[in-house]
Amino acid sequence: MIEKNKNYFGYWWLPNGEENKISGTLTLFEGGKYILKTLNRFHELSKESYLTELIELDLILGFAVESSTNDTFSFKLIDSLKSNIILSSLSSIEFSVSKVLKSQFKEFSFDLKFDTLKIRPTCIDNWFNKMGYKLTYPEDRKKGLNNFQLNYFQLEDEILFECNEFKITSSFEVSYNFPKNEFKTKQLANLVVEYNSKRDLVKILEDSLKIRNFFTLAVGEPVHYESFFLASTFIKKGSKHRTYFSYHANNKFDNIKIDYDFPHSDSMLFGFEHIKDDIQFIFKNWFEKYDLLKFILNNYFGTLYNQFLYSEDRFLNYIFALEVYHKTKYVKKKKLIDRISQLLNENSNLLVGLVNDQDKLANQIVETRHHFVHDTVLNPQFVIKDVVKLDKLGSILEVLIQIILLKEINMPMDIIITRIKKPINNAVIFHNSHEI
Repeated sequence: MIEKNKNYFGYWWLPNGEENKISGTLTLFEGGKYILKTLNRFHELSKESYLTELIELDLILGFAVESSTNDTFSFKLIDSLKSNIILSSLSSIEFSVSKVLKSQFKEFSFDLKFDTLKIRPTCIDNWFNKMGYKLTYPEDRKKGLNNFQLNYFQLEDEILFECNEFKITSSFEVSYNFPKNEFKTKQLANLVVEYNSKRDLVKILEDSLKIRNFFTLAVGEPVHYESFFLASTFIKKGSKHRTYFSYHANNKFDNIKIDYDFPHSDSMLFGFEHIKDDIQFIFKNWFEKYDLLKFILNNYFGTLYNQFLYSEDRFLNYIFALEVYHKTKYVKKKKLIDRISQLLNENSNLLVGLVNDQDKLANQIVETRHHFVHDTVLNPQFVIKDVVKLDKLGSILEVLIQIILLKEINMPMDIIITRIKKPINNAVIFHNSHEI
């Protein structure tokens, strides 16, 4: 995510058209809006098309200087749409850019295939809960910052998952700086995905979404990427080299800056320490089943990431996800009350303390759903209209979905039993469930 507005002045051209490059400014706005403003049109496009047609460009290449640092970068602007045109003595054309690839290397190919992905999810340090450094101060702090000692033991990389197509590895490093009269240091963990062959950007983004959602399930909070780099490997003078691009996407949800206080691994749904003995098997199930579970996953994570949903929308998304999941896995023709009752019954041992009266809860879920979807309901006494209670009902469905997903990826049952109440949000849900 861009922390503040940044301007890049330089030249821009279309694939195979470097001889027709035009000047322009790319602005990366804080919050994820990216605009390219040129003082002329791309010569491959006619003047009439600029005035009368919707212009969409798959790829724009560029070479530009950042205004604040004078550093030079190469760019690949993906999926750009003409958004504004000003006709005056000094005409200009604006393009709204969907995705930006930025590199310190002079790489101007129009190939959008890469073999390495390096990402840093917001939760990853707490999830691993590993410490490789120790910082000590003298007893007399008045001696100043010159008398501290930093010892770092390089943590070994962890292979989280490996298959025929790619390998996911963790890497660890330490950063530190000296702001005014203080010393700050922290350990950083990253995930590196190495592909056995070059992979299309679209496929890599799909993989990154699956990885992000895995950690969102683990943490119980929306996870974002603090950094996102793509790389292509090439051989030069017998040695391997990589050209890295930082990746920025114009996404209103991924670019919302929220300072989540991610829980310690003991308070997460599960951390590395809980699955390290089965991690290869669990990741294998996650990737293999992801497409089969896509509907329930999309509804669950789409709801979790959208903070602007009303309680009834959140509730309806979860109940719809459970309905389709049951339809996919079990009998296609079945009443909703039977579907919900079966899911509650199959997971009753994991819902102890959350569900006191299973039949009543099933009726509340179904009749409340019918209340929002249909004109009439058969049993209005079960309808939940109070917003606070409706929110709690949606939270119960959220926990049920978590349980289903953990079971689908073959999480050890003892881990599910001991961890389902640990996340802060889940602990509150179990504590307040009797109030519905």
